[in-house]
Amino acid sequence: SFDPRFTYYRYSGKKQVGSVYLTENYDLTPKLTSQATVQLRYQDYRFDQEKMGIYPGHKYTLHWLFFSPRLGFNYSLDQNTSAYVNAAVSSRTPSDAEIYDAGDPEAAPLLDVQSERVLNIELGGTYRGPQVALGANLFWMNYHDEIISQGGINANTGVPLTVSADRSVHAGIELTAVVKATKRLELSGNMAWNHNRVREFTSLFQYDYSSLDSIHVVDFKNKTISGFPDYLANLIIDYRADRFRATWRARMVGKQYLELENIDLWAIKAYTVSSISLSGRIADISGLGKMTLSVTIDNLFDKKYAASGYGGNFVTRDSESGEFTVGGWADYFVAAERNFFVQLEMELF
Repeated sequence: SFDPRFTYYRYSGKKQVGSVYLTENYDLTPKLTSQATVQLRYQDYRFDQEKMGIYPGHKYTLHWLFFSPRLGFNYSLDQNTSAYVNAAVSSRTPSDAEIYDAGDPEAAPLLDVQSERVLNIELGGTYRGPQVALGANLFWMNYHDEIISQGGINANTGVPLTVSADRSVHAGIELTAVVKATKRLELSGNMAWNHNRVREFTSLFQYDYSSLDSIHVVDFKNKTISGFPDYLANLIIDYRADRFRATWRARMVGKQYLELENIDLWAIKAYTVSSISLSGRIADISGLGKMTLSVTIDNLFDKKYAASGYGGNFVTRDSESGEFTVGGWADYFVAAERNFFVQLEMELF
């Protein structure tokens, strides 16, 4: 019986952002260079929700001021080889949904939610020769109040629910390589091994919904952060002729936990998928220009796998022993089976 234009709720948000930065590049010696950058960034967020029906209406303004310095050094060992070290501090405001879910009448704004802050340190080196290029990078990222997946998604928006972990660490090594085997054949690849761990974070779970006092605290210290695979790797074989090109790609993704208790039953197993692309070019068509026909086949071997997902945890208590057990659940986004597309490109004149 409602008019189709009936308004259930209405809200608006306004963000203002301003920043100023200074950067300096300096040659300390003929082989050693440095770069220093500082940034000062201000942001405010004004939210205004009308009181309407069962929505009580909320109005608030939040302010953030971030100071982000960065310092790096690069040393050239010779014409082809260099090494570097960088250190930087960066910050990020919490998401709008983490502050307040405006589509949920029972939600209340969390105005004391903390912004995310990270100290990032990197150490690496590169080599670039006529036939071979290599690179290695070690990184260590120390987070305070990192925004991580809490478990589940918002029923109204489909956006994953998040929470701020007190402390967490992302560290690892990244490797890259390019080899020009022949004039027409090039091999390239990259790999990243990742260590993604919670350092300090506890969460409250209600194990008996008939009693408001049935709360159990779960400590997720040293657990792998959900949604981050153990490793990522890519391999590419690229062959180019005058009018023909063939490219084969393989992508390897390590095991991914979808909830913070790291229950193997709900994890996405490691998988490898590949694709192939073929293209041919006709140099000239009746004096009009070039035409290129391309065919790409993804998931070449028709592998059935889950590409990503989300999950969560819950707590149960044994009525006899009184012991608590942390359980989990997960939902998955399945990947596409073998698929292909064809592209015809015409370049005139």
